[in-house]
Amino acid sequence: MNIGSDMNEMVPMHEQIRQRYGHTPGHWLADGGYTKLQAFDEVAKHGTQPLMPPPRSRDPNIDPFASKSTDSAHMIQWRVRMASEQGKELYKQRAATVECTNAQVRRRGLRQFLVRGLAKARCVLLWHAMAHNLMRMRSLNLAWQP
Repeated sequence: MNIGSDMNEMVPMHEQIRQRYGHTPGHWLADGGYTKLQAFDEVAKHGTQPLMPPPRSRDPNIDPFASKSTDSAHMIQWRVRMASEQGKELYKQRAATVECTNAQVRRRGLRQFLVRGLAKARCVLLWHAMAHNLMRMRSLNLAWQP
């Protein structure tokens, strides 16, 4: 897909993981771009707890962690989890994992794609992913084992 937002991608990505691996993760750590509240019930019914920040309200007097009258049971649990210290600590892991990788890829020159078309952009991205993985293996002194 060629869409500028990740908002509708949580459920399809979760389904891909379930199909490929036969099970789903216990937690789903994602940035705020994935926070589509309607998707939480679908992901949660497969046993995955979303860990992402609640959307901020335009009204500064509204607590984003407070339950809403329209929230499902899964959404209420998510708000409680994200308001807790444990939830906040788990969410901090995102910066140490994903954001580090994004920064390294940008440092290696991938700031924008210099090719046209999804197939070519995917190829460039996969080359960068492979280079990143090989560099991580090298830094961790891991040997390739086919």
